[in-house]
Amino acid sequence: MIVTGDQVFLVGIIVQEVLQGIVDPADFERVSRDLEAFELLPLERSDYLEAAQLYRRCRAAGISPGTIDCLLAIAAQRHDCYLLTSDADFAGIACHCDLRLL
Repeated sequence: MIVTGDQVFLVGIIVQEVLQGIVDPADFERVSRDLEAFELLPLERSDYLEAAQLYRRCRAAGISPGTIDCLLAIAAQRHDCYLLTSDADFAGIACHCDLRLL
C-alpha cells in the first residue's frame, strides 16, 4: 500500500503497541522515526463512547471483542478508512458496525 501511494494512517495506540515490544534502543529510535511518516487519526470523546457501544453490541451478540479493537474499528469507521488487519476477530466486529476490512 505504501509503495502504490495509498494513504496509510495509524491510531496512537498502534504506535505504542509497536514500540513497546522493541527491546533494542537503537531499533526503538529507528522504528519511532519511521512511524512518524504516518499521520495519526485523531480520536474524540465520542469515539470512545461509540467504541463502548460497539463493544456492548458485540457482547450482546455473543462476541467478545477487545477494547482496543473496538476503538480501532470506530476510528476507521469515523474517518472513512479501511482497516488493514490479519486479525480474524475484526470480521465479527464488522458485523456490528460499518467497518470496512482489508
